[in-house]
Amino acid sequence: MWINTAVPVTDPAAADWAAERFHGSTGHMSGQVPVGFDAYCRILHRPDSYNDVAAPRWADIAAETGAIMHPAVQWHRLLGGKDTDPDLYLPWRGFHPRHGQLDPGSFAALLPHLVDATKETDGCVFGFWVGHHDVQPGERSGFTRSEFDSPHFRLAGREMILLQGDLSALANQVTEHPKSVAPPPW
Repeated sequence: MWINTAVPVTDPAAADWAAERFHGSTGHMSGQVPVGFDAYCRILHRPDSYNDVAAPRWADIAAETGAIMHPAVQWHRLLGGKDTDPDLYLPWRGFHPRHGQLDPGSFAALLPHLVDATKETDGCVFGFWVGHHDVQPGERSGFTRSEFDSPHFRLAGREMILLQGDLSALANQVTEHPKSVAPPPW
């Protein structure tokens, strides 16, 4: 099971509040995150590390390339690229961000803040895009066959598996066993 206390969502109404808040294409924030919240936080995808070499932070790369860190910073611009570059995730010294997935360290650091900001942590709904290579049944992903075969919901133009569980329990599980919860929800 993805987290010890999560159960598949089977009621289509559970996703209605989110479905009506997505607007635009996946290239815009409103096409990836439901609109209508008081505030949003952007988390930059940490570059993958290799050969046990610590991955640089975006700010470290900016300091070296002369780029300016700002709320709308883009990877290709950090490296001196243009919007017309064919590969917006070109590597820098062998590093490049893992597009579309939050790394386990950033996920673990984010969870206590989510728990603190959530009034009722026991009924949280977690979404997973079934098209992602890590969302398959088996030991590697932590998804059971019944979770994967549960009803799928269409959100933000993507087919999703929704699991409902306790956010506090998820935070505790990640604290105790950081690699036991993969992939992080979308």
